[in-house]
Parts: sequence; structure tokens; C-alpha cells
Amino acid sequence: MADKLKPENADIVERIRKYEEQTFLQHDFKLYKNYHVPEKLVKESSRVLSFGVGADVNFEKLICLDNQNLDVRIFDPTPWTVRHIRGILNKSGYEVWKKLDNGNEMSKQIVQNNFTFTPYAYAPKNGKMKFYHKTKDVTTDPERVPGCLTLIDAYDDPDNHVVVKCRNIETILEELGWSGVDILKTDVEGLWYEVGKEIKDLDVKYWVTEIEMNLGMTYDEAFDKITELVELHKNKYNIYTNRRRLKPVMELIFCRKDIDES
Repeated sequence: MADKLKPENADIVERIRKYEEQTFLQHDFKLYKNYHVPEKLVKESSRVLSFGVGADVNFEKLICLDNQNLDVRIFDPTPWTVRHIRGILNKSGYEVWKKLDNGNEMSKQIVQNNFTFTPYAYAPKNGKMKFYHKTKDVTTDPERVPGCLTLIDAYDDPDNHVVVKCRNIETILEELGWSGVDILKTDVEGLWYEVGKEIKDLDVKYWVTEIEMNLGMTYDEAFDKITELVELHKNKYNIYTNRRRLKPVMELIFCRKDIDES
């Protein structure tokens, strides 16, 4: 669903546009649903980590359409997602698959051969943490897709939470026996800064992330943290805007310079 600019967001969106234009590069990477990735990188990759599924794995399935040898590890502890993960995996990308010869069978094979789901949340420290949701998302309807949950802080009532298992990227790599990650996607509801700090010392070729600027911090604090990550990674990565959003969100791509052929 396309963003709609709300009047109360007009000023911050204008500020975001100016910051993006002054700070980040433009790209012509291939679009896989909502995320752009160099097609050559997708075809030459083998290891993918994706944090934050919600109700959609279109991106993850579409990159597998270009490379059916990808090992895709997806993580999300949201109770609704855990309960419905099989349907999410099978139904995502339906509009694409139905247009392809033998598309339904190809979709099934990708789900079976390329995907592994684990109900972990990303956090900088391992353990169990409270995963907060809004009061309006307390529901007895098992088919109602919930809003976003976060580890950052309670929304409107600290009792509205579930306890989930958390892992950082370094630990997950150790558990998988991986030396690094080719493609990292994160939609981790306010913990983008922690991911950005952690990957400094890890072998990550490409990172695309959603940056929620009004979750757990002020807008000024968010801009300061983004600027810090840009400075931290500017020698190793080319940094691009993935999509321009019409709400208090940035989407950024960190593509390692030695593999960026744009």
C-alpha cells in the first residue's frame, strides 16, 4: 500500500527529503517488491538474513526467483506471524507467481528449499525481552493482522506485551556457522541504530533497512544517529536511499564498495 502524506507529517517529511538529497546516493538497482538490490549481487549470493516478516515475504521470495540457491533465514517472533507463517510463505507474491509458467510449483519449491523461519527478534543482546504492542491490537480475532510490535518501549500500557527470544547478528552467524552475510534486510521497529553499530565488525556485503524516526527517540536524535552511522560506514559502504517515504521513515541501503558496480 502506498504511503499517504498526513498533514501532521508534512514538516518532518520535508526535512527528511532535504537530508536524503544532501546525504545519500541514487541507484538503479533492481526492485524486488519493496527493496532494491543489485541484480548481480543477488545472483552471486548464498546467505541471506531477514529480520521482520509481518505478513509479507515478497522480497525474500523474489530474490530467490533470481537465485534458487539462496539460503534465506527469516526471523520474527510476532505471535500472529508465528501462527500464520506457513500461509504467509505460501501466499506472498501470488500476483507474480500466477503469471509465470509453472509459477505455483516454483513458489512451493522456494518455500520448501530456500526458507528457514525462526521466531526470534533482533536485539543487540541475547535473551528474552518484552515485545510491546498497542492496546488497540489486543484482540481475540486470530485473523486480524496486528500492528507493529517493538522491544524499544511500551506504547500506551506496559502490560501490553509478550515475552520473546532475542538474538544479535553475531550470535546467529555463530549458530549457523556462517562467516558473514551477503544480503541483510532489517525491519526491526526502532533498533536500526543497534544493527548499524553491530555490523561494523561483521562481514556484511549489503544491508537494507527501514528507519523508524519517531520510535523511542526525538526526530533530532534520529537524525543524529543516522549521521553517526553514515560517518561510521562511509569508508566501507556506498549509502543509498531505497525508497522515499511519505511518513517519518527513511529506507537506506548500505552496499559495500568492493561489490558495488553501480
